[in-house]
Amino acid sequence: MGKNDIILLSVLLVPVLILVVLAGLFPIYRMQDGTYERHFVGNPPTWEFGGNLRRLPAEEIEKRLQDPAQREFVERNLETQVFHPDPVFIGPVRGNLPGKNGLGAAAFYAVLMYVVIAIFKWVNRG
Repeated sequence: MGKNDIILLSVLLVPVLILVVLAGLFPIYRMQDGTYERHFVGNPPTWEFGGNLRRLPAEEIEKRLQDPAQREFVERNLETQVFHPDPVFIGPVRGNLPGKNGLGAAAFYAVLMYVVIAIFKWVNRG
């Protein structure tokens, strides 16, 4: 491999690394309504659920807390729980399937093409 090949591989590595970093920092998340949205990995979407028993009158809650059979259920449902969906970095690579992350698929193909070009340059270095 000559100097020109090393320069070419170095120049080609820059957009590949940019795509990989962007795909890693901005994955998509499946939302409650079944759609997908892109969010920064440091600020993923969250949604709260539960806490429905807080709507009951206080005396009704106290009455249910005294019953040992219902105590655990009532304690668990008094608190609001927060759900964090899992990020989808690549998803299905081919096709138009739900959950496809185009940026992740582009990064995947860019890395694959870079490896193929590097192997080709290495094999044909003479």
